[in-house]
Order: sequence, then structure tokens, then C-alpha cells
Amino acid sequence: MLECFTAESAAVQLYRYHSQSARIEGRAETAEVFEELAETTACVAHGYLDLLEGTDVPPAEHTSGEARLNLAAAVAAVLRDVSERFPQLRDLALENGEYDTASWISTVCALKGAHLTKLDGTLAAVTGGAPRARPVAAGIPTTGERP
Repeated sequence: MLECFTAESAAVQLYRYHSQSARIEGRAETAEVFEELAETTACVAHGYLDLLEGTDVPPAEHTSGEARLNLAAAVAAVLRDVSERFPQLRDLALENGEYDTASWISTVCALKGAHLTKLDGTLAAVTGGAPRARPVAAGIPTTGERP
């Protein structure tokens, strides 16, 4: 079921991308078809999450239906991305001489850092605490700088 969730989630993003491309081309009817497909496919993905809830299969372990726990899981996941995954991907791109890719990953990392701040602040508001998450993404350039 996790594979089905993953595939449906990827399809949603692909349909949204195709919709935007169709709009740019001036094909509103085609864009609407892709938007409708994205919406219904998102419902299917949500259905898989519902079926996975309460199991020990990720991402079900991160979804509880309770906002406080969902926020805490989202903070942990984004913190991991910003602190570990994106820096590793950026470094790999740099090692391979893929400077544009490294720049893109740095930009995404900065965006995810903003997401982290927003999620953590929302979690603090819900729990009555203070924001705590701090990304450990030192050395992540936010511009297209090259080594």
C-alpha cells in the first residue's frame, strides 16, 4: 500500500505540472482535465493514508489524525531533510560538477527551512511552548555560488 500511496502522490504532482504547462500553452481545457485528475488522484492518495493509519508502515507512523502529533512529525521530517538529506544531495551534485543542480538543491533547502520555521511556530502555538527546531544546514549556499 505504501508503494500505491507513493505512486499516487507522484501522479498528483505530475498532473499539476502538466496543468501548468497546458495553461502556459493557452490550452485551458487540457489544463482543467489535468487539474481534475490531480484532485481525484489526491483523494486516492489520502485513501491509502487512511488505510495505512495505525500500521507501522511509514508514512502511517507519522500520521495520527491529531494535529499536534502531525505537526511534530512534520517538524521532525523537515528538520531531517534540511539538516541531512539536502546537504548530502547538494554535496553529491557538487562532487559531480552539477553546479546548477547544487544551486537548485540549496534553494529548495532554504525553502524547506522556511517551512520548518512555519511548522515549528505552529506547533509551538498549538502546544503552548516555544519554537525549538533549528536546522543544522551550515554551509548550504542559498545562491548559485560555486566552489
